[in-house]
Amino acid sequence: MARMARPEESEKWTPGFFRGAGMKEAPAIDFLNGCPTSARDNLLATFAAVLDGPPPKFPTGSRLWRRMKGEMRGIFEIRDRHGSTLYRLFCLLDHNAPRHGCKLPTLVMLSGGQKPVGTEMDDDVYEETRTFRAQYLKSHPRALKP
Repeated sequence: MARMARPEESEKWTPGFFRGAGMKEAPAIDFLNGCPTSARDNLLATFAAVLDGPPPKFPTGSRLWRRMKGEMRGIFEIRDRHGSTLYRLFCLLDHNAPRHGCKLPTLVMLSGGQKPVGTEMDDDVYEETRTFRAQYLKSHPRALKP
């Protein structure tokens, strides 16, 4: 007898880029465009793998996809390293997106940051990401790049 999938295992997800009111471009797109091609390609490949997982099935303790803690709780980071630089793409799993004008649950790219190996991420990067999360979660319909 085949095992029935739990709803979250069979659920389809869609990708999205947060773009708040008055923003010319999505912050994650600006970040990705500033990354070296190899870093951008790796970050996007991991994003695609998480999307195909589907969330939350993709392992959150992996080297490439991590659940953040503390004030960043609820945000996930996609990680990549090139030489002595670490790249982080900050994402949000929005299970409630269909209640806010989206057709499917959405894996949202919020923003990103980079830092030298062995250093802390600039607090401004985290603060900006938390602000984007708050703006996104308050939006109806969701503040996504069309």
